Amino acid sequence: MVIEAVFENANVKQKVIKEAEEHLDEYAFIGSNTLSIPITKLAAVSNRPENYIGLHFFHPAQQVPLVEIVKGEQTSPETIAKSFDFVKAINKIPIVVRDDWGFYAARVQNTYILESITMLLEGYPPALIENLGLQAGMPKSGLAFADDLGLELVQGYEHQAAVHYGSRYTQHPAVAALQLLSNELGRKGKNASKGFYEYSENGSRKIWQELTHYFPTTSTQEIPQERLIERLLFAQVIEAGWCLQEGVLSTVPEANLGSVYGWGFPAYKGGVIRYVFDYGKANFVERCKFFEQQHGERFRLPPYLLKIEEIE
Repeated sequence: MVIEAVFENANVKQKVIKEAEEHLDEYAFIGSNTLSIPITKLAAVSNRPENYIGLHFFHPAQQVPLVEIVKGEQTSPETIAKSFDFVKAINKIPIVVRDDWGFYAARVQNTYILESITMLLEGYPPALIENLGLQAGMPKSGLAFADDLGLELVQGYEHQAAVHYGSRYTQHPAVAALQLLSNELGRKGKNASKGFYEYSENGSRKIWQELTHYFPTTSTQEIPQERLIERLLFAQVIEAGWCLQEGVLSTVPEANLGSVYGWGFPAYKGGVIRYVFDYGKANFVERCKFFEQQHGERFRLPPYLLKIEEIE
């Protein structure tokens, strides 16, 4: 097995694939550690696309236990099985996902980031938004998450969604803020040493002082903190439901495991789908209707979550 983990560029990755294959026998296979590029697209240059698969390790790889095994359109069952065995052998947790936009973990994690940015647009203080993310039980606040990933990548997932859904796509309100910071102000995140945060030479960071100049704080009276926390969690649960609805994942346990061990959905809630029953399914459905009326299409419940029954 060869794991390819070069720069996140399709042309570079395809060049490496072709060069590596020249040195492999018929039993070997290649696993790409791509964050967002479709496996089927990368496999187009392979002489043996059935032996090509995605092995998505999360940063930092030595700490995050989850690995997404991404099956391309031509990936063979044998290659999936070998990959599954390998991930278990290195004491990681494997979940198998379909080759779809954003795969699973990054796609759902992005909704947490986007909802945090939307609250900034709504006039909530950035420090409050960050604290509420941590109060919700997430390992990192939403704006800090955006900086760590890079604002271009956060935008890139939304672009993939737009291409995938076409006329059915509704642009997330957070896109306007991302375009302003990244495209117009050149604040692209941690790697650029400037994003929602500003960074010192020793690597420490603090919220960019000028952020409230571009996103004035207006929502200061009677801030509904519990409701904001729910929005941060509900956004993730709903997107995970769409992943199950669309067949990106095939089982609820994979959805729950992936959320807790992949991007840090609160473990005490049991995972994204378990959260529905922890909250109370009827109450969850009603709350989603309220959020949909208040905030729009992104809080619409997928039929999967309406039909799902609790599994003990």
